[in-house]
Amino acid sequence: MPLARTGADDHDPVTMSRSAAAPTREAAGGGGTDTGDLVLPVVAAGAAGVLAAYAYTRRRRRARTRTTPGGVAPTVVPLAELDRQASELKDRDVRLGVPRVVEKA
Repeated sequence: MPLARTGADDHDPVTMSRSAAAPTREAAGGGGTDTGDLVLPVVAAGAAGVLAAYAYTRRRRRARTRTTPGGVAPTVVPLAELDRQASELKDRDVRLGVPRVVEKA
């Protein structure tokens, strides 16, 4: 009998006896974590791991195509060499008859 009456009157409060209550986790399983409680954190951690792996491979692939292979630094051309090349281009344009463009400030 799950309910025990404390008095003969129908308006008295009804109490449940301890033996009639549903068994708790502590009494039934020793207070451990239910397997169903671990599903969402494991799924979230797995999804985070998959996204991290995707981002890592994408970043590596993008860096491989956008940088100089072998990591060789570009060479710096001395200023005197740049002046010489500019003079040669100007002389070539004069020989070919290319009109000179003057920018107005």
